[in-house]
Amino acid sequence: MFFPAKMSKARIVGIRKQLPDFVKTLHEAGLAEVKEISLENFRKETSLELFAEVSEELVKLSAIKKALPETRVEKTRPAVGVAQALNGARKLGVAEKIAKIREQKELLLSKKQGLLDTEKNVATFSKFSLDFSGLPESGIVGLVAARFQKNNYHVFTKELEGHKVGFESTEKEVDKENVLAIIAFEKSKEAQVRSLLEKNGGALEALPRISGKPAIVLAGVREEIHEIEEKLLGLEKQLLAVSKEHYADVCFLAEVLEIESEEALVSSRFGRTEDLFVLEAFVPEKDFEKLFVVLSGKFGERVFVEKASKHEMHGESDDVPTLLENPPQLGAFEFMTRFVSLPKSSDIDPTIVFAFVFPIVYGMMLGDVGYGLLSILFAFLLMRVSAPDGLLRPIAAIWAVAAVPSIFFGVFFDEYFGFSHVHLAEKFGLHIEPIYHGLERLHNIQEVLMLTIGLGFVIISLGFFLGFVRSLREGNKSHAIGKLAWITLLVSGTALLASVALGTDGLVGTAAIVGFLASLAVIVKAEGMVALIEIPSVAGNILSFARILAVGLASVVVAATINDLVFPSLENGVVFFLISLPIFLFGHAFNTFLGMFEGLIQGARLNYVEFFSKFYSGGGREFSPFRVKRKFSKGR
Repeated sequence: MFFPAKMSKARIVGIRKQLPDFVKTLHEAGLAEVKEISLENFRKETSLELFAEVSEELVKLSAIKKALPETRVEKTRPAVGVAQALNGARKLGVAEKIAKIREQKELLLSKKQGLLDTEKNVATFSKFSLDFSGLPESGIVGLVAARFQKNNYHVFTKELEGHKVGFESTEKEVDKENVLAIIAFEKSKEAQVRSLLEKNGGALEALPRISGKPAIVLAGVREEIHEIEEKLLGLEKQLLAVSKEHYADVCFLAEVLEIESEEALVSSRFGRTEDLFVLEAFVPEKDFEKLFVVLSGKFGERVFVEKASKHEMHGESDDVPTLLENPPQLGAFEFMTRFVSLPKSSDIDPTIVFAFVFPIVYGMMLGDVGYGLLSILFAFLLMRVSAPDGLLRPIAAIWAVAAVPSIFFGVFFDEYFGFSHVHLAEKFGLHIEPIYHGLERLHNIQEVLMLTIGLGFVIISLGFFLGFVRSLREGNKSHAIGKLAWITLLVSGTALLASVALGTDGLVGTAAIVGFLASLAVIVKAEGMVALIEIPSVAGNILSFARILAVGLASVVVAATINDLVFPSLENGVVFFLISLPIFLFGHAFNTFLGMFEGLIQGARLNYVEFFSKFYSGGGREFSPFRVKRKFSKGR
């Protein structure tokens, strides 16, 4: 659980004549990720026969599947051979039906769009009772339509009269402030008319090219649109009927050909001689024996399977894929690991470490019983409304888990919605003796600061210890010793500072100095002089945990302010109570949300930046086995 699944590499040699059967067996087993083989000593194997033909039909089937409405497929079918699948795909005849329906649909949609444009244009003039087929426009008479504010329209007509422009106009009210006007004028005065239009804010409207009255034409256009929509609905029904008849066939054949395509293409990663094929594949260590049994059972001595040495695997460590094996309960925390960076196969899997450390850091930040309970409620609400595969679902799950230590630290800090337990009881008229004395953050800043820095010391030391474990596992003893030396450097450095601050006797200080210098010497020996630059950085990493106090104090101050200003009490009157209650509830809910987001962001930062940097490199690649994925077919 602390490490990804241990991987091994298989080198397999077989007879080329059996390549199709071998690929199919390997595909069905689904245990190995096929590696691109080095071509130093081998020629590259070609894709299996029918690959081009399979790919062509697969593209057609994918297009058909995309065009058809999705229909539920009730049953799976036994898989068929590639020849039968290709023959079935060619005989479907679905593409022609879809093409015919699509052609009709495109024609109708194009016609509908033209009618919609006409409808919009004509509807603008629907209040006019004029017969537009008789509107005068010629070389003598000009015609425009424009939208005006009412006052501007009256000014416009006055100015036309003032400029002695002959015109006739009719207008209709658009709304309380605007009118739409149609103006006929002397063509020779067009420049003046357009100038006055612009001056008075007239917005030109395109006159519809119609014969008849707008209201009558509009009714006819809408009737045509309705008829087209009925025809389009009929075409959709035809497409649905085609889908009900053929969708299951399309899905089945596409899946069979997809499997065949994968099998045909994978052989291009193999190497070959005249009579043999060779491949390399990564296999989880626990599955290597199973792969050997499957291949031996099918091909006997005609296939040779060899496991690569540890030395060879170590030399290819950057290329080895990663397979995480965390229990489902850690799914949300594993999501965060993947979201940031997948560990390499040789890395420590930080999922379980993150699942342990993050809730503690988050809990110290939120640190309020009431806010912890509210955050559980919010987290479960978010989990219900979020998509199962969305980003919010795992984050909400992490919030729900981290709310538990938030409640614990709330008790430890004696904070209940910003109140101490005694103060909260008093607000409800109960005068009680203190049950216990918590470490209230607002009144014990120095103590809480030391607590957070102490936590930082422990977590950073844990990071160096995990770095030691990882280096030891990789066989890098020098680097492992260096990681241990960092821990003794932290301990001796802290002891030295404590002895100076507390003024203890010289023996403790001397031992601390000796330990510090000895640790420093070991670090320089293991990691070089550049390690000296890391000392301030490591000290900064520990001090960064003081942000736990900063975030927590901000939340406490906001809570105390809400309590002081708007605590709903009937002693201040019913009106004040009714006004203050929703403000009080919203204030604490909002402060909880702020605490949740700050706790998530700052807690994740302390883990991924300060903590993980001591043992974790990341940059891994997901293990992707060559495996059959079936949904509509069953293996033969």
